[in-house]
Amino acid sequence: MKSKTVEFLNSLLTETSNYRLHVLESLERVFGCKHSIFWQIDDFGNFTDPVYFNVEDDFMDAYLSWFYQEDVLNPHKVKSRITCKDVLTTEDVIPLDDYENTVYYRELMRQYNYYHGAVIYLKRNNNLIGGIGLGMREGYTPNAKEIKRLGSF
Repeated sequence: MKSKTVEFLNSLLTETSNYRLHVLESLERVFGCKHSIFWQIDDFGNFTDPVYFNVEDDFMDAYLSWFYQEDVLNPHKVKSRITCKDVLTTEDVIPLDDYENTVYYRELMRQYNYYHGAVIYLKRNNNLIGGIGLGMREGYTPNAKEIKRLGSF
């Protein structure tokens, strides 16, 4: 039986007019990642131009207007860790007990019924070019081992 990683990579071979949305739909179908955002990263290292799947417009508006500064997985906050790992989860960065006391969790994530997340950071020639954020509800974690394996491609 082929692995979910191979199944996911094969699904990306399909031509589509919106490739980033297709990637997010494939993550949901293969790994069960129901809430995701595909970001580009600008020359200054900021998340930009989001394409999102099953994420509320109000959540995105709030994130983009202020909460991006508080995001524990914001590329600026985890820059040194991204050089070693291409996939980071909230727990890789901060203990969940501490995370639950952050403004980011209390005022944004919890309000929209998200608990924690992960980001697959995308690089080209060792330069950060994008990221795929995965929002997870409490008690739900996709196969983290498979998701982390995606970061090695």
